[in-house]
Amino acid sequence: MVIETTYENKAIRKKINDFIGPSFSLVESIKLNGIGSKRMLVSEFSPNMHQYAQSNQDQQFINIELRPNGIIVHIRKNYRHFAWSIPYYQLAIYKTESLNIHAQGRYIKTKDGFQHNTKFVEKMLDLRVNYMKEHELPL
Repeated sequence: MVIETTYENKAIRKKINDFIGPSFSLVESIKLNGIGSKRMLVSEFSPNMHQYAQSNQDQQFINIELRPNGIIVHIRKNYRHFAWSIPYYQLAIYKTESLNIHAQGRYIKTKDGFQHNTKFVEKMLDLRVNYMKEHELPL
């Protein structure tokens, strides 16, 4: 689910919270040693995500936020902000030279984000595994 989040809206926040859970509390965030990634340079969007890509040749970055039941990929296009909410049971991550995030028939490939976010990606994969174990879903 990709939603525009440029302007604060309680209905949008509720929709995201219902889909992947509310944000971690401050104490939980400290225990996890942070819930946000460093910025990652995007190398490719899937064809059905091109509307969120910069129209010019400028570099585009994303950030990932951890939630109890999924992640939010924050995308910024010019002055507009978008949140791609992905539940853990739909999330597929491929670690090659880059980080590839796949879900809901969409994907984003990064250029160099994996090297700077190794611990964060491991934390995200651990949360996904724990979620799948708790909900008895096949990996």
